[in-house]
Amino acid sequence: EEPIELVTLRLTATLPGETPEISHEGQSSEPVEQRDASFGGTFRETPVYERASVPAGAAIDGPAIFEGGESTVVVPPSWRTTVDGWGTIELRRQEQTRGSDDTEGER
Repeated sequence: EEPIELVTLRLTATLPGETPEISHEGQSSEPVEQRDASFGGTFRETPVYERASVPAGAAIDGPAIFEGGESTVVVPPSWRTTVDGWGTIELRRQEQTRGSDDTEGER
């Protein structure tokens, strides 16, 4: 008889309790600076946002850069971001139209 080896084990535990109220209260959806960034081999002037400052409900079209203390989110052209009530940045690809300025590297 061979021994059993666990390679990956994941466990989720929950306890009853009150759900804490967490909200994201950013104050500005204005970029803090502009920076050249490469998308598909082409440099574009790209707005840079302080992630914690962007308020919930803000919708920002790419290209964009969101900088935070522990991460940076780079949003390519043809993508749109929205910030939810927890401060999570959600990305959605926008519809492509013929003749748009989308570059080959983003398809």
